[in-house]
Amino acid sequence: MSGQKRRFQLCLLPVNEDGTISDLPSAGFSPAPQASPDQPLDVSGARLVLLSEVGALEALEKRLGHLRRVVPVPARRDAMYDGRLPLNVAANMPAAIDFVLRDYVRPAIEHLSWATTVTDEELRRNFEELQRKVLGVNEEKGDGN
Repeated sequence: MSGQKRRFQLCLLPVNEDGTISDLPSAGFSPAPQASPDQPLDVSGARLVLLSEVGALEALEKRLGHLRRVVPVPARRDAMYDGRLPLNVAANMPAAIDFVLRDYVRPAIEHLSWATTVTDEELRRNFEELQRKVLGVNEEKGDGN
């Protein structure tokens, strides 16, 4: 296999509350709305697609959380985490899952969820507040010279 590119395809499946994969028919699973590359979406259509992607990220979060809970804890994990022994896969995997969930998946869910609900009015108010803060800082600096 040397020199050959490996291809992976992400398959998003519905998950139960405990993180196990649900049966497709009973889960009411339907594929995400698709954006056509040659036909632009309006804002409400884009929000629907984005909301579907948020659901996919939430499903990923559940699956990774389940995997995190079922990976066996190595007997000398504390010594590995303290740097007294080298890490093994069983000690590294939960740490990697925790890192990805904390630093990437959960923030992505939060930011993208917000993007599906925020209004033009909220964005305008945020803009105006930022402008007041920036102008206030600039005016104070100007007064001190």
